[in-house]
Amino acid sequence: MKRILYLSCIYQLLLVCAIIVVSCGNEEVYDIYGGTENKVYIPDPGSTVLEVLHTPVSSVGDVKMKISVHCTNKANGEIQAVFAVDNTLVEDYNIIHETDYAAVPIEILDMKNPILVIASNAMAAKQEMEISIAEENLALLKNADRYLIPIRLKEVLGNATLSTTTSNVVYISIEVTTVEGNYQEGVTLEDIHANFIADDIRSGWGAELSGLNISQTNGPAKLFDGITNVYQHRWWFESKSSPVDVIVDMQKVYDDIIGCRLIGIAKGVEINVSVDKETWTKIGTTISTSPDIVFYIPVQLRYVKFTFPIVESWSIFGGVTKKAGGTIHEFYACTKK
Repeated sequence: MKRILYLSCIYQLLLVCAIIVVSCGNEEVYDIYGGTENKVYIPDPGSTVLEVLHTPVSSVGDVKMKISVHCTNKANGEIQAVFAVDNTLVEDYNIIHETDYAAVPIEILDMKNPILVIASNAMAAKQEMEISIAEENLALLKNADRYLIPIRLKEVLGNATLSTTTSNVVYISIEVTTVEGNYQEGVTLEDIHANFIADDIRSGWGAELSGLNISQTNGPAKLFDGITNVYQHRWWFESKSSPVDVIVDMQKVYDDIIGCRLIGIAKGVEINVSVDKETWTKIGTTISTSPDIVFYIPVQLRYVKFTFPIVESWSIFGGVTKKAGGTIHEFYACTKK
């Protein structure tokens, strides 16, 4: 019995010490939880970084955030918490954190439940304030790579006071990515239900190589013969002197090409298109060996140019060498259905 009483006393002593450490160790926490005055504050909402992606055809992203409000003691009567967007805080935030955020125009922000109610005897509002940007307004976020939305707990009405610490402001960060070119990475021609140009038309197409000191075997006819599983039907080429261009000639101008497929394409190959073989428009650069090059927007073209860069390679016979080249077979092009 004495041992139990002894352990109980030690436990109580440790608990008192812990309370003293928590109360005195951080002035900001004391402002919320210390004392008897009821204070209203915004609880930590967790991650507040949202993303917007701009492509040549659309701007997408789920810019939506919900914020709650709590108080430090049970409410003695109804408490109303009033929220507002305060863009004057963006400049101060940038100075303190050495960042370059831009403010989101107030007129494109939608705020639901800007006044939250904490009922009597409760310590949190049942509803949440929601801030969002409609999808049709995301295209307006094109003047910066990063935006900041400061949500301030502006006013408290009722038998409580506003917390004087940073717990009365939440900063929502929006990271903006803009896609350059007309290349949908990671999308297949089947994904978009593209219409493959018939083999009997494709068999009349041609191709050529452009570069310095190019070695090759089999030749360009292997891109259009419809045979994919025989090594002798693959076009091999290589240059140790320059990048190599594979230029496909589709024999006429097509108005609505939505993508193409080159089996054997490599990572880092740049794709350009042209109607006259003189003026070229860049589609993009491959980031993998996926054979499908899907366009965001249908384009007019006759020629497609694949530029294979010089890269380092290793073999057991020659060690490390630098060269451009590839082994490709079958080129397809698709129109939009």
